[in-house]
Amino acid sequence: VKLLYIEGELDDAEYRRQRAAIIESLAAIPVDDLPSTEAVGRRLAQMLADLSQAWTLATPPERNAIAREVFADVVITNRTAVAVKPRPELAPFFASLECQPESSITSERKRRDSNPRSQP
Repeated sequence: VKLLYIEGELDDAEYRRQRAAIIESLAAIPVDDLPSTEAVGRRLAQMLADLSQAWTLATPPERNAIAREVFADVVITNRTAVAVKPRPELAPFFASLECQPESSITSERKRRDSNPRSQP
């Protein structure tokens, strides 16, 4: 509504009427119906756990939207994401993954020739 007002699509009276209606609607939301912090945390963990599936199915614009919601910063080199910084509110989740990495998650690049070769 504010954007429409700024762009001149709404006059002052209409902007104030719509803004008042929005504020009234928000105030009418019962606080008791809001999910608990624990429930929100579980839902967020579930969403982030399935993020790879969503990423695989997403179009490039959808991937951009996902990345904007999850990461505060992404470093790209040669069209490849080489480093990410999660949004502050998601940092604890990513820290928990770092403490318990799966075999497919690595925080460092493997050294070349780290597997000994058999010599004839």
